[in-house]
Amino acid sequence: MLAFTVLFTVYAAHGGSRHTFYLSPHETELAIKYNYIANVLIVIPLCTGKISVALLIQRLLAPGARYQRWLLYFISTSLAIIITFVVIVILCQCRPVSSLWDRNVTGTCWNADLVGNWNLFAGSE
Repeated sequence: MLAFTVLFTVYAAHGGSRHTFYLSPHETELAIKYNYIANVLIVIPLCTGKISVALLIQRLLAPGARYQRWLLYFISTSLAIIITFVVIVILCQCRPVSSLWDRNVTGTCWNADLVGNWNLFAGSE
């Protein structure tokens, strides 16, 4: 938890959550960079929290609730797979990754609609 606090403190200190109009180009670059790092680190705890609730519900189910257990296993497994792909999409959407925040680096990126639609699908899970 301390790592998240430090990351978001550094993010806020370098202009995170402020309008880019008020930031210098260097502060804008750092804010975007820390935002991408935070995106990767925030989706993993969200996933594990949901899976832990599903495991708790499984423990509270009656011994004969076989179908409900399998449904919760399926939901937990599919959630873990989807979130794994979210992390992959975040990290692999541009090559080199630094082209996401550094305007001086030219790179190739995936279609923004593909990334946005995948993140919308994952967020609805």
